[in-house]
Amino acid sequence: MKWSEEMLNLLGISLGKMPNIVKPWDVVGELCSKAAEKCGLKAGKPIVVGAGDAIVSFIGSGLVEPSILIDLASTASILACCVEDYRPDIKNKTFLFPRSVDLN
Repeated sequence: MKWSEEMLNLLGISLGKMPNIVKPWDVVGELCSKAAEKCGLKAGKPIVVGAGDAIVSFIGSGLVEPSILIDLASTASILACCVEDYRPDIKNKTFLFPRSVDLN
């Protein structure tokens, strides 16, 4: 849950340019009056971080415990499963194991 200084150095990116890492449900601000007017919303509405569309669709589909498999046929074809712990495939680089929203 922190930026890799090693990776940032390899990419030539300053740690100071990276955003804070927060939880998807954290409130990070509120809608200002100028943006609210453009959107037809009320100023002061909370702005939360959220999560990626694929990840939240997996949760909405019930992919919340091991032994469940979801096939997402969309812009990208994704076959997803839930696992007990985070174990990226470093050796073969065949599977992607991104972190998801922690529901605990």
